[in-house]
Amino acid sequence: MLGNRLVAELARPVVGSVAEVERVQGFAGNECFRLRTGAGETFYLKSGAAEAVRAEGWACEQARRVDVLAPEVLKVEVESPTAYLIERAVPGEPISATDEGVLATVGEQLRRLHGVTGSGYGFLHEGLKDTWNEVIRQPFERIGELTAAGVLPVDLAAELSALEPFAQEPSRPALLHADLHPRHIYAQDGKLTGIIDWGDAAFGDPLFELGRFSCAGSAPTTALLAGYGLDRTPELDRILTFYRITWSLLAMQWELAANGDWFAAHAEAIRSDLPLLA
Repeated sequence: MLGNRLVAELARPVVGSVAEVERVQGFAGNECFRLRTGAGETFYLKSGAAEAVRAEGWACEQARRVDVLAPEVLKVEVESPTAYLIERAVPGEPISATDEGVLATVGEQLRRLHGVTGSGYGFLHEGLKDTWNEVIRQPFERIGELTAAGVLPVDLAAELSALEPFAQEPSRPALLHADLHPRHIYAQDGKLTGIIDWGDAAFGDPLFELGRFSCAGSAPTTALLAGYGLDRTPELDRILTFYRITWSLLAMQWELAANGDWFAAHAEAIRSDLPLLA
């Protein structure tokens, strides 16, 4: 666990004199600190597994190259005992799920992001596979780990085990943020200022991105899809539902690996979504 003094020392060569360090909430496996400098600027230092730090820094760089509003990453350090990155704070505040104009802009940004392609499929911090199908099957193949840990009810596990993944193999691997929700979207004066938290970036099916976001609800999803250039159809909604379930399973497995405790909400979301596939 990093202390405030060490965080200030790590950041000083990059941002200058640090006047204030504040730990902020992050994923169970990471640490995140807000830094305010003597000059009044705000930065974030995020530490965690080297693979995740490297992936986030790389994904932000690729996104910014195609004019997607990812944070400006000033340093990525993965060779020292403490892996971390330092990024400039995005101005504004997290949006509301009712900010339809901003969400339409995000849809446009995602369309641009998904034009970036890679050489394989999967989450960058886990390594790439040859097919998207391998990535999508993995969380279903590991359901037993969740039931053995007592975090996924047995009856729900049985329903999930009987579910045959049906998403089609995409024509190419597209770069995904892969954990998009309103709290990761910042705006100021009604205009998008940035999309934060790229630690789960992946190469995969663009519809997985949209399915993850659809956890935010029907109205914000419709607004984002409009900006992306897609119409709601029963078949699209079915695929988004499948991907919501897949993401919830993945999130539970990551939480378990990080010794976290955020399981009940994911299990309940899966229980609510399964009947929509019937």
